[in-house]
Amino acid sequence: MNLLLAELKRRQVFRAAAVYAVVAWAVIEVTSTVLPIFLLPDWVVRAVVGVMVLGFPLVLVVAWAFDFTSEGFQRTETDRTAPPLHVQFLQSQAFRATLVLLVLCFTGAAGWVSWQMWLKPGALRATDPSEAEASLDPADLAVLYFDDFSSGGELEYLANGITEALIHELSRLEPLRVVSRNGVKPYRDPEIPVDSLARVLGVGSLVEGSVEGSEDRIGVTVQLVDGATGMHRLSERIQGKGDDILALRDDIVARAVRLVGQALGRELELRRVQSAATDGEAWELFQRGQHLREDADTLRWTLGDTTSASRVLVRADSLFGEAASRDPDWVNPVLNRGWVARTRAGLISSSATTRDPELLESGIRFAEEALRRDPGNPEALALRGIIRVDLFRAGNGGEDLEVLAREAEEDLRQAVQTDEGQAYAWVALAELLRERGEFQEASVAAQHALEADPFLINAEKEILFTLSQVWLDLGDIEKASRWTDEGRRRFPAEPSFPAAKLVILAGRGGEGEVVDTAYALMAQVTRDLGLPAAWRLGRLQVAAVLAVAGLPDSATAVVEDVRSAGTDGAYNQYFEANVRVRLGQYDRALDLLEAYLAAMPHRRAYIARDWWWEPLHSNPRFQRLVGAAQENPGG
Repeated sequence: MNLLLAELKRRQVFRAAAVYAVVAWAVIEVTSTVLPIFLLPDWVVRAVVGVMVLGFPLVLVVAWAFDFTSEGFQRTETDRTAPPLHVQFLQSQAFRATLVLLVLCFTGAAGWVSWQMWLKPGALRATDPSEAEASLDPADLAVLYFDDFSSGGELEYLANGITEALIHELSRLEPLRVVSRNGVKPYRDPEIPVDSLARVLGVGSLVEGSVEGSEDRIGVTVQLVDGATGMHRLSERIQGKGDDILALRDDIVARAVRLVGQALGRELELRRVQSAATDGEAWELFQRGQHLREDADTLRWTLGDTTSASRVLVRADSLFGEAASRDPDWVNPVLNRGWVARTRAGLISSSATTRDPELLESGIRFAEEALRRDPGNPEALALRGIIRVDLFRAGNGGEDLEVLAREAEEDLRQAVQTDEGQAYAWVALAELLRERGEFQEASVAAQHALEADPFLINAEKEILFTLSQVWLDLGDIEKASRWTDEGRRRFPAEPSFPAAKLVILAGRGGEGEVVDTAYALMAQVTRDLGLPAAWRLGRLQVAAVLAVAGLPDSATAVVEDVRSAGTDGAYNQYFEANVRVRLGQYDRALDLLEAYLAAMPHRRAYIARDWWWEPLHSNPRFQRLVGAAQENPGG
């Protein structure tokens, strides 16, 4: 071995190998730095690396056989000294043939590996997506300039305006890090490969799109692209029309921001949950359950099919149960069982006060199981607190309603103190504060809910509904209507938003078109719910609108029609009391409120501060009914 090393040294093979290694390293470094500037695909860099690897054995062969002198390459002279026989073998034709054979084998093996890993067509697609995604964070986002596909390029200004407005609005979402307008301006060439552009910009998500149509009717396509794989996470078309081009742009941008934000939010949430799983099969079961939950949401909110949604949720609960059994330390499957139980409890009615109490109690048990697995888990605390609020609002706490409310508030405040991003907890806290008549503080909690869920992926419906109700409590009809209308637009099959709009009209009333609108809303709520109770309550709201519109006989006739159909509990009394106030029949209104509070005593503080009952505030009988709750009416 010493003689072989000496011969390698004499023939300067080591020096040649060292020089080649330095040169190859320099070439690879320069290539990986310079080529992305020209936006060439990643396989070019891999090809250069492959060539450098393949060249190494060839350099060793050349260094063995030749010397590089001032006169060029010359064959290495044989040592004239008398070497031992084994050294002579090293210098023999047989050894050289063996060496050449080894070099060829090594070169062939290196070439095959390079082909399979880097150069073979489709090799990049075979790369593990998780490795590619690991280096690019989906929260790092670039909005590419939208293409103008209008005839004659007449909408290029609008395409640019939408792009720049999207950059501005998405930059305001705290979880995202968005490349600036100047950062994306140089990359407007549509031929640039997505994966190369993503790596040049250092982003895991790209937003691209196009604009077409005319100035008063616009079609915008918005696409969210995975920077690592080039796959589309989202592709939506947004239609807009109108004469005000700025309002049209703002409307399109707002809808695009919501779509992109929700898609990214779901991706980030999925990664967070996945990182906690330790069992692959449990993760697969969990994923299947999640897909079923999404299907149930579609059935419920988009199609209005609560029966099918309930069956789908039962299957989802079974999958979450299997996942929880396979991974006993993983808390998310147990939490999801609790959320499924709460959702199923609300399928019997859109009203939060008529949820199934048995399913709510099972949801609390799942929350407590999650807390046993992970003490102090903020989502588990939020789940338990939210369900306790549900029970409190329905009056299902017996004589311990105040205890139930106090425990719910403790859970919710601890949840948001641990994690301010618990949007559901903020919503439930706002609802609890509303029930106590603390409207100003409830509005603050509702605003926190909106900030906690900027993507509106977790509690969108609840946040929108609570915002509409809080502003209605405060008497700000304009804001209440705005959030209610937004909820109706986003959830066309959800009856609570047209019902809320009807309540707004019942408080302020109107005439002409307002009366027609009230009847149309009542028909929608009745059709969507399909329950006699919905018809009765909707009719009472219409009666209030008629009363404010100066049609007392019509209002009275509607009330009598409802009463002849039979009563349906305390809420009939509550809404009929509103009609009686609008008609000026205060004593009859107080009779109804007294009966209502006998069944729902926890609502005393709310009624004391609700502007609906302002005409009764100075009435001694009303003051006795609400008692000390009327003190500090500002909340």
